[in-house]
Amino acid sequence: MGERREEGGARGGEVVQLNRLLIIWIIFAGLMGFAAGGSFVSAYLAPPPQHETSSAAEHGRGDENSKEKNDEALARYTLWLVVFTGILALATVGLGIATVGLYATGEKQIGVALKAANAAELNAEALISAERAQLFVIVKRTNLFDALMGTRFYRETESMRGSRIPRPELEFTIKNTGRTAAIMQDVSYQIIQADPDTTMWQYAYQDTIVNSVIEGGDETAPPTPCMMDVNWTLGDGIAATDGDRPVYFYGFIVFRDAFKRRHQYFWRHEYRDNRFVLVHEEEQPAQI
Repeated sequence: MGERREEGGARGGEVVQLNRLLIIWIIFAGLMGFAAGGSFVSAYLAPPPQHETSSAAEHGRGDENSKEKNDEALARYTLWLVVFTGILALATVGLGIATVGLYATGEKQIGVALKAANAAELNAEALISAERAQLFVIVKRTNLFDALMGTRFYRETESMRGSRIPRPELEFTIKNTGRTAAIMQDVSYQIIQADPDTTMWQYAYQDTIVNSVIEGGDETAPPTPCMMDVNWTLGDGIAATDGDRPVYFYGFIVFRDAFKRRHQYFWRHEYRDNRFVLVHEEEQPAQI
């Protein structure tokens, strides 16, 4: 921070110095113009002294002296004009140099201001990210271990493959791992059995929101139930156990944080090794 202040002070000193130089050039050029103009007025435009004479010779000498004085004043004015023109040219060059210096310094100042603005914006975003709500889905209980018990004993019995077994079900909560509240707006969750290379996931909106507001560090209570909406057979259970068609629990949550920003959090769990494992999560700005 100290280095930035010193750098800003040095650049400010450069601007002040260039401004002073510019003012000095302008004052100097004005003084020289005033001096040249005054010389012309006093020497050329001032009326020559008049003497009353009675003879034509004296009158002729007076005219000649007046002409010489006029020529001398004109020459002096021309000299001053040349000098002033040279000085004005130097002043113009100096003014141009000062203008270029001011432009370059201004460009540097603009660059510094833009960097400071970008840094402030990044700091604000970092603060919001650190303080805002962050949601996470936790599977609390599932019946899949018991539902798949039959696959261990009747795997080799082809006639039993069509027999029904309990449908997969579970209970889950939504935890806010952030520091500020999350306001729930929409939610979708489901259990399905699908091929491992499935990429098309269909989401059905649910009208069950246990808690509309989840404070920082809290989670929804009581747990929300979810059950597969189709019947399940022993053959389905064997395919799930072998990994040919795993069981997935997935969905999304639309919520608003304390900074009035809307987010959409996606998650997907896969049942493996007798438990649901998080295999995908993603958060993105929610479409209004």
